[in-house]
Amino acid sequence: MAIFQDSGSDLDPNIATIIVGVIQIVASIVSSVFMDKAGRRVLLMISGTLMTVSLGALGFFFHLKEQDAPTAESIGWLPLLCLVAFIVAFSLGFGPIAWLLAG
Repeated sequence: MAIFQDSGSDLDPNIATIIVGVIQIVASIVSSVFMDKAGRRVLLMISGTLMTVSLGALGFFFHLKEQDAPTAESIGWLPLLCLVAFIVAFSLGFGPIAWLLAG
């Protein structure tokens, strides 16, 4: 919730947290279907790439915000998008595949 508070977005941080939670549940359910069809290696590569890009974009947003760049105010929606992308990417590969291999 602190990420959403610090982002300065017009969206209520509680609502943004609920959105991320719902997306996580849906992505976890969908990922079980993809795991059987796409294969573990492909999903891990896609998952790692998407997680890296989303966290890089989130870091860039907060860098702009720290520098008081005027564009940081206009892209206040970016932290929510980055976290949703990270959750979807994690649920696609690194989340379920680690538990699959542990079993």
